[in-house]
Amino acid sequence: MPEWQDDILRNRWTACIGITGRHAPESAPADYVEAVRWLRLAAEQGNPFAQSSLGTAYYNGDGVPQDDVLAYMWYNLAATQGNEDGQDYKDEIEPLLTREQIAEAQRLSREWIAAHPPGGN
Repeated sequence: MPEWQDDILRNRWTACIGITGRHAPESAPADYVEAVRWLRLAAEQGNPFAQSSLGTAYYNGDGVPQDDVLAYMWYNLAATQGNEDGQDYKDEIEPLLTREQIAEAQRLSREWIAAHPPGGN
């Protein structure tokens, strides 16, 4: 992995450790799969930074299978909370998606929001 990608991975991982409040190993994960695991923990807690970062993981196929619909969904969730990166990335990939893909991502976003109400279930 190039050094700049390793730096991005380490920064995302470190941020998510703090967001989740979980105990983690002393060193950064060796690969994107481990980083995505931590990003997902924070994203599932509703953190917009982690949601946007998870969208990027799906968009690039870093640690997860590449999936534009899930990328759009996570960007959309981040954007609805005012995350500028999420909004920018969502706007960037939207022209690349079909109407059906956008509708599916929006449906998934609504379902995620319904399953994760503010303040918990």
